[in-house]
Order: sequence, then C-alpha cells, then structure tokens
Amino acid sequence: QAARHRRSTAGQQRPSRSMDVRVFFNGRLQAAAAAPAPPAPAVEVDKENVNANVPRAPSLEELVKSRAFVVISVSNCPQCEELASFLASRGVPASVFTKWDKSSSEYSELKKQLSAHAGGTFTFPQVFANGVYEGGFKEVLNKADRGAYDELFERDFGVEPTTLQRAVDRRPMVIFSLPNCPQCDVLYEDLKKRG
Repeated sequence: QAARHRRSTAGQQRPSRSMDVRVFFNGRLQAAAAAPAPPAPAVEVDKENVNANVPRAPSLEELVKSRAFVVISVSNCPQCEELASFLASRGVPASVFTKWDKSSSEYSELKKQLSAHAGGTFTFPQVFANGVYEGGFKEVLNKADRGAYDELFERDFGVEPTTLQRAVDRRPMVIFSLPNCPQCDVLYEDLKKRG
C-alpha cells in the first residue's frame, strides 16, 4: 500500500511554501515584506572573458530602468540612513535601496557611470525616479517634502499621499481659493487688512 502511495505521488510537485522575508538595515529590522522584492536584472556573461564565464554586474542604467524609484547608497553613510528613515516614515519600502560595496571590483565602474548623472564629485545617497536622475540627499528630501514623488509612491507602493496634510498641519490657517473668484479676492483683502 505504501508503494502504491509513492507511485501515485511520484509525478506530483510539492506545494510551494511562502517565505517570511524581512529586511534589515544596519542590524535593525526595517519592515516585514509581504512579497519578495522585484527580481534583479538578469546577469549577463562577460563577452570579453567567455572562457572564465564571469558574470557581469548590472549597469547603472539597467538598475535604474528596472525599478520606478532607486536609491543608491553605501555602507557607513549617515545621510543614506536618514533618507531611509524619511522614506520609511512615508511608507516607501526599503527595497528601493541598492547598497554598493566600495570594496567590490565593480564599484569604480558603477561610480563612473553615476558621475555621468551626478557630476565628478558627489556624495551618497543618489536617487533616480522613473529612470530620471533626481539628485542627492538634500535635493530629494526637498522634492519629497514638496510632494514631487507622491503620485509615484501611491502608484508603485500604495502609499497614501500626505504632502497636503503635512502642509495644512504646519500652519495655523489655510485657505484654498480659485482663480477669478470674486469672493476669494474679498476674503484675501479682508485678511490682508487684519495682518
């Protein structure tokens, strides 16, 4: 009877098990991922060194095209950690970060490719959105604070935009008006007189 059971299940595959994936950054748990990160770009064989069959690392352009939002960081980078915290507070997953190893053989070539976008001298992190270079730490924080990435974050990560809410929360009074609105103009003049 056991032999019959083995024969009947021999051609069947075992059901796949879902993995519990967790993301750590500098030894701290960042987020429990519901689904694994998108696959990395395919690794190609170095055509100049076919005999050694050495895989070629993805280029910067391949990386940038493979994801909607890419943050390039390095180890021991306080600004990278600060940007990670800022984005995490907005609901952006840690999977947007790609950490480059300065001791790897590909680092100098990748840095050279990045300098074509960021200039000869730059710091980390460096950010790309929808395949377009966005800048470094300060530029990206300013753009994110103004809501430049709200639509992208909502579309690709399901993050509810909060830029307008944060702007309203920072001010004692906020008035929204329309162009060519006579009542808005009267209200504006009245508030202007009151100081």
